[in-house]
Amino acid sequence: MNTTSIWKAIALLILCAFFWGSTFPIGKDALNEVSALTLVFWRFGIAAICLGLYLKATRAKIPPLSGKQWLWATTVSAVGIGGLNLCLFTGLEYTQATNGSLIMALSR
Repeated sequence: MNTTSIWKAIALLILCAFFWGSTFPIGKDALNEVSALTLVFWRFGIAAICLGLYLKATRAKIPPLSGKQWLWATTVSAVGIGGLNLCLFTGLEYTQATNGSLIMALSR
């Protein structure tokens, strides 16, 4: 690895930690305006659009999957990621952002 790619990796890891860490206080504030289900829907709707734009911009190849495989992958993703975040934001309705972040950090 060259020095430029190492610094790029470090910067991206710091950015990733920032976004993951900011989920809890921002989510707690957002729950004062909308329900947990609405927050999860908008969060992942926007994320899906951003991912689609990134894939289009980088011209990344999507592996060829059958309809059944796409259905399976989509269902597992929605239940796993959507369910986890729905539980996260529902829990944030009942506790502080600090407690939620500590529980998530200790449960991994």
